[in-house]
Amino acid sequence: MSMYDFLLAADLMVPDPDATAKVLVEGLGLPEQKPAWRQDLPHHSYLTWHLRVHKSLAVAPTRLMAQGHKEVDQPVDPLFGPYLKHLSEVQGLARPMKSHAMVLISRSVPEIFEKLKRRKVPFRVAPIDSGLEFDRLWIGVTGADVHYDPRFDGGLYIEMMEPGPLQLPPDTWADPPPVPSDPTPGDYVRIVSRGYLVEDLDETLRSLSMYLDWEPAGEVEHIAEEGYLRARMELNLPHGATVELIQPTRYECYSGRFVATWGPGVYHTRIAVNGLDARAALLAERGTGVEEMPESTAVAGRRLRVDPSSVGGALFELVEFSG
Repeated sequence: MSMYDFLLAADLMVPDPDATAKVLVEGLGLPEQKPAWRQDLPHHSYLTWHLRVHKSLAVAPTRLMAQGHKEVDQPVDPLFGPYLKHLSEVQGLARPMKSHAMVLISRSVPEIFEKLKRRKVPFRVAPIDSGLEFDRLWIGVTGADVHYDPRFDGGLYIEMMEPGPLQLPPDTWADPPPVPSDPTPGDYVRIVSRGYLVEDLDETLRSLSMYLDWEPAGEVEHIAEEGYLRARMELNLPHGATVELIQPTRYECYSGRFVATWGPGVYHTRIAVNGLDARAALLAERGTGVEEMPESTAVAGRRLRVDPSSVGGALFELVEFSG
């Protein structure tokens, strides 16, 4: 069993989370979002939308997140704003998708805390207040230096927290996982994978293993027809999003061109739907373009790519829900 349970969100760090949330909801045709899913805490220097592709967190525990920095007086954590600004600069001024963190949910955070200390891995724990009464742990930074060091988590900007504060429904942990009841054609079901482009997959996996005890769920795969190597990382919750680490092996392919243009970092967000053709028709009605992707060993069955210009430059893929 892995020390890590699931990926909290496919996150996007953006200048205006409200505007991005609106673009994603309208462009993807997401279900109605509740105001309570917008997090704007006093004296915290960020604003976040925890968007859902399905209303039930038990069915779809990985959310879609739009997060951004905001200026506040007397911030609870005066280092977090500078840290976010630094991360934005590290990822490139014009990169169309940026991450504020790969937030891993783990029931083993206290154990991880002790291992990090023994291994002399730089990390920082956020201050606790009445708004956020739980630990959040970042890798590669310290209380003395907010400049991120990618050597200890492979450049993935990893943050960790325990599941308790998320108030997940008990059946989130059911075996087999819960599935939607009476879905209609074209409904989104859950985020099934999040891709991250890396420049050296071997080195990234070495860092994750050595410092964080995080291992791939199987052998590294060569997806020859798409021109990349892929490692799927081990996580305990089978219906959370799979973390896919991708190293392009040639320039003349989608991922190769992308990393050559924008550099490593967050890549695709793949969502399972109840009927690809029905969802494509619904997207067409709202003016969102989709294209059929060539057959590939990367996924089982058909796959559609959403036109990035319809969703603020982010890369979304749609696949058929298989249970």
